[in-house]
Amino acid sequence: MLFLVAWMAALVAVRRGRVADARVVPVLVALTGIALHGTWVVDDAGIAWAYARNIADGRGAVPYPGGPVGEGFSDPLWVFLLAAAEWVGLRADLFAKTLGLLCGVGAVVLAPLLVRDEDEVDELFVATAVATSASWLLWSASGLETALCGVLLLATTLSARVGQPAVAGLFGALLAITRPEGPLLAVAALIAGRGSPWSLLGPLLATGGWWAVRVQSFGLWMSLPAYVKLSPSPAAVRLGLEYLVGALAPVAALLGLAAWATPRARRTEALLDLAPLWVVIALCLLSGGDWMRHGRFVAPALPFVFAVGVPAVRAWLRAPRTDGVPDALWLCAVLLAPQAVEGIGTRVAPPLPMSVQANQGEVLYRAARSACGDSFPFVATPDVGGVLWEYPHLKVADLGGLTEPDLVGRVPGAYWPERLRERPVHAVYLHSNWSRATGLTDEAMRHAGYQRVCRRGEDAKAPTLWLHRRCDLGLSGTDLELVEHWCRFGARGGLVPPAASARPAE
Repeated sequence: MLFLVAWMAALVAVRRGRVADARVVPVLVALTGIALHGTWVVDDAGIAWAYARNIADGRGAVPYPGGPVGEGFSDPLWVFLLAAAEWVGLRADLFAKTLGLLCGVGAVVLAPLLVRDEDEVDELFVATAVATSASWLLWSASGLETALCGVLLLATTLSARVGQPAVAGLFGALLAITRPEGPLLAVAALIAGRGSPWSLLGPLLATGGWWAVRVQSFGLWMSLPAYVKLSPSPAAVRLGLEYLVGALAPVAALLGLAAWATPRARRTEALLDLAPLWVVIALCLLSGGDWMRHGRFVAPALPFVFAVGVPAVRAWLRAPRTDGVPDALWLCAVLLAPQAVEGIGTRVAPPLPMSVQANQGEVLYRAARSACGDSFPFVATPDVGGVLWEYPHLKVADLGGLTEPDLVGRVPGAYWPERLRERPVHAVYLHSNWSRATGLTDEAMRHAGYQRVCRRGEDAKAPTLWLHRRCDLGLSGTDLELVEHWCRFGARGGLVPPAASARPAE
């Protein structure tokens, strides 16, 4: 309904010749769309928040106090901004949500400036397209750096286009340390803006500087998430193609029509304007895409897709072939329907909420504390964001490997059985394909000294809670009730949020 209102307002404004007055509508729509996601944040955001909190507290780049030192985050600039917020007394989670909101709305303001012909109707439609992009709104509300990356991408391109090489270089430098592919995105932004070669100094210096810090501080060439996710192979290409089909589906019709409608003389220019899109496509093919649905990798490039696609399609629709139907209505149909479908998907099935994993952390903490008698237990689980953020003194081994420097260069299926056998943890939680991916089959777990507390289903992929055999105190009272409740219903919905009284004192 919100998307329909936005497009109807744009159509009415064009019809009545009041385009300038309607520019505020996309901004209000974006604000509302992001706010409608409420307190939802994706679980991975908690990893960046936890590192930021520990850096601000002087503990260094660790996921939890006393944890392994390493770059367990893929967004250095985002983590540094959150650490600065924590250092001055602000909460990283609230700051992340606020900054995401501002960047999400900022893209609605900046994206129309990419339109080359400066047509005010094209600019209004581009702003409306960004404001009603379900993927853009979702990731602006996620607590991750996606919206910041998108705004820096726009700022770099626009600065280069208006002949400000120093400013373009500065924005490009910030973009280069925002995500692992940031250096390539910075180059793509300068290509899209036809920037001066001197502007490349900014991204090059930032990339080289952070690389030197990484090697000196962590002894690694890439961030830990990059080691985990970048795995070029035929299988990765296949998975990446599958990911791209879903991620680009909401804009597929626009891209197809734009490719058809763009005059041959302007196609090279259009391809250069879309340089950021080619970078994210290459990233998806090299990494196999992203486990998080709804196009997180593609989202920063969407404003460029709209800025190139909307004017091309409008120019084509203004020709006599549209049987007198206003071109605005055709464009609305091309964009509104797929975005509305995507919007329903983001509301009904958003990527893993942090609250679910925070509840999972409650179960792990209470079970390990009660059965093992340790107030600060050591647990192992995938999807650690909510656990790290909500339980700062819970020691957590990340089965996904994002915060585990010792896993670099090792095969997870061989590493984890040996690790849990030689350095036992109190409790382990497995689900889906994680048992196979980590080599922690039922046989391997029993061999490592763990006993199964419960499995929510008959399949080996069903969520399973394990405790080490040395934890022989048993479960009692409310801890027993909580674990039994989880065994029946899981951590979604039925489990109450973690109570402050249940957590260890800071």
